[in-house]
Amino acid sequence: MSDTPAAWLARLKVAFPHWSIHKVPPATGTGFTASRGLPDGRSQSLYAPTLAELEYELWIASRTGPTGADVDADRHPIRNSWPGNPRLGT
Repeated sequence: MSDTPAAWLARLKVAFPHWSIHKVPPATGTGFTASRGLPDGRSQSLYAPTLAELEYELWIASRTGPTGADVDADRHPIRNSWPGNPRLGT
């Protein structure tokens, strides 16, 4: 498979079908944008100067649940948190 920017862009469009992914028009600037509609009616948009950075941002945005430095991890349940679970060391 080709490693051209056009082929990479096509692969991203297939990998993220719910996103509208485009190259920024030359008259506007450089880089790539992606946008999608969220279930609650809001929209989400991403911008990245390179396809590699856009791909990373798309993977992060498609994760479920809250993300980011301001998220309190203690408020979210731990998987496999039953009493006596050897993974928890209790």
